[in-house]
Amino acid sequence: MHAVNRNGRPYTSRQIPWIANSPFPVDLSFLDTALEDFHSPVVDHLKLEFTGSITTVGVSFLSEDQARVYQQIFLKDGMGERIDLRGTELRAVNFMLFGSGYEDPAAIGVGVTANTTVWLTIPGEHPYKMRRRTDGAISVRELIEKGELRLRSAAAVVVTGCTINSGNYRMHAYIRERIGPQAQSRMRWKSDALTLLEDTYAIGGQLFAAWPLAQVDPGPGYTSWLGMTEVDSMDLGYSDTLNTYLQEVYRAESRGIFATDQLESGVSFPTYFPRYGQSLADLPNLRTLKLRYSGIAVPANSRLITGVLTDRDAEIAAKDLGFESPGAAAVALARGGHIAGTAAPWKDADAILRGRLPVALNGK
Repeated sequence: MHAVNRNGRPYTSRQIPWIANSPFPVDLSFLDTALEDFHSPVVDHLKLEFTGSITTVGVSFLSEDQARVYQQIFLKDGMGERIDLRGTELRAVNFMLFGSGYEDPAAIGVGVTANTTVWLTIPGEHPYKMRRRTDGAISVRELIEKGELRLRSAAAVVVTGCTINSGNYRMHAYIRERIGPQAQSRMRWKSDALTLLEDTYAIGGQLFAAWPLAQVDPGPGYTSWLGMTEVDSMDLGYSDTLNTYLQEVYRAESRGIFATDQLESGVSFPTYFPRYGQSLADLPNLRTLKLRYSGIAVPANSRLITGVLTDRDAEIAAKDLGFESPGAAAVALARGGHIAGTAAPWKDADAILRGRLPVALNGK
């Protein structure tokens, strides 16, 4: 039986008790019934929820530090890693993608025991500024057949002076009906160690966003990048591009700003990010990205967060289009397929973009 509500509905996993500093898989079988509820279901977003009791001694548990209850988040699909980030890094991604649509939990004061709830979103949809937000929604079939979600819980002392007493993790997924057969685009988010002012980073796709972040370990807080004044990159067309200029553009392009957004406050350096009305086809296609920062020494524990549009799983894309094999799907697309949201024929698109941009059959 299939649902009539094309707008979709939420699905929720069972609770997983917090155990200090432990890796654990999230059972994705709670998504199974979506294949019965919908003809062609996709996940707009996956929301992580941690609810727990925290005791503070001598310090506050700052709002911006509470994402540390997720030590690591790893999501795999048919093409490999899709998300590989620390909780603080995914928090920064949430601010970049959703602006004021994401908010930190309230700080916990000094010398108290209190409960907190920390939400983070694993994105499926593209941010509000994109032309077609839903083109990145994750195929439920792909998650069930080839997906894997793993978390690593925080240590008991999550930040110096802040101790987790107890808690639970849970996953929520909002699933809806795909509007017509379509092969979705795929965005990969990860972070790499950033130790040198000038270095080259593997990209392997079309760059969507890039910025550094330096959390203090074992905390609290972050080391500011505010002293970094400029960035150069031939790959991005940057020549002595000012940090203050990029901050101003980021601020203007964001959907509301919170003071704890590191990209706006100067804790980070908004190196590259999508603009309003951003077209995926216009993103720079890079094998590697060379960056040179200027101003101060690289802060300790810095990592470069990147979002990259990469190749999707051809087998899953074929099934989502209604075919048994990638070859059959390619033949049909060549005869009458287009880049979703446009009239551009699939067969006329760049060969690389055919496997990355969202595509659909004519008349579907």
